[in-house]
Amino acid sequence: MSEECVRRVEGRFFLNDSGLSVQSRDLTVLAQDFLDWFLFASQETIFALGTGAAQKNLSVPKFRALGVPIPPLDEQEQIVALLDEVSAVSAEALELAGSRLEAASALRQSILEAAFRGEL
Repeated sequence: MSEECVRRVEGRFFLNDSGLSVQSRDLTVLAQDFLDWFLFASQETIFALGTGAAQKNLSVPKFRALGVPIPPLDEQEQIVALLDEVSAVSAEALELAGSRLEAASALRQSILEAAFRGEL
């Protein structure tokens, strides 16, 4: 169990005995996307439910006792739409920041090399 213990996986995958697959029992009451976002938002809490010294494992009874807020379905959809939009903007910002960091690092390196070649 890691601090980033919540993941969303599309399609078929292998799940060993240390993982859980969590699905809404009734999609007319609890939207899967809403549940997924709730679990992502609760990652620190879920990680804290782990027990063990050398290798933490999730306490399933404690996990099942974790309360999931269930607003009306239309409100869940609005929340999901907002979180999807914010997530997309955040991903774009991180990508842009990463490319600018790489460019700044490359510029710094070229300046250092030029300085030691006596070109400055």
